[in-house]
Amino acid sequence: MLNENQIYQKFKTYLHEHNWDILGGEPPGGTDHGIRVIELKDPDNTRGGSTGSKKIDLICFKEEHFLLLELKKIFAESDITKLNDICGSEIWRKEFLHALKEKHCLPEHLQEENYTDDDELLIKALSFNDTGKKGPEDFITFLVSNNNIQAHFGANITENVRNLF
Repeated sequence: MLNENQIYQKFKTYLHEHNWDILGGEPPGGTDHGIRVIELKDPDNTRGGSTGSKKIDLICFKEEHFLLLELKKIFAESDITKLNDICGSEIWRKEFLHALKEKHCLPEHLQEENYTDDDELLIKALSFNDTGKKGPEDFITFLVSNNNIQAHFGANITENVRNLF
């Protein structure tokens, strides 16, 4: 079974091979000198600091779509909740774009209203060791093994999104 760092490294290679731009995220252990740490601040936190903030393991961009990817050794329900919270709330979608802007990694010529009005261009994804477990129907689940990364598309994933992989 691969550890979280091994899954992270394999997935970075996979994303580059599929022409995704890695914008940032939260690498395992917190450090990858080529990746900007992106932290979404809780809009309700008026005291400052990181209380209630959210960090996504990898944030990528391709053809107007953002890929929000959580990487773990094993399936974690908390990752589903986090991504649903971010994508399902206009306030959190705006904070997502703001966090990218703060780190100077928001793609040029992006029409922000396309991302704040709804979550159609935000792809929720999970990646973990291949145990056969899969995420919800509106997620992509990437099952990782020593030799392979296999994408499983939930029933609600459009053909346009499937073609990005």
